[in-house]
Amino acid sequence: MESALRYMRSAGLSQIECVKAVKSLMGGNLGQAKEIVHFSETWSDTRAWQEQLHKDLSEGLSAE
Repeated sequence: MESALRYMRSAGLSQIECVKAVKSLMGGNLGQAKEIVHFSETWSDTRAWQEQLHKDLSEGLSAE
């Protein structure tokens, strides 16, 4: 799967498009596909930023 993700990213697909492709290819659910892409080596350079974004959003929504 990692080589497929590398190919898709190098072809210009976004992370969301990769999630959709993984879901379609594996026939799994969206949560599994998101986890595969999020924790892949191919997308590891965006992981810290995304996790901080999710944390900030959760904290912001909790504060309201």
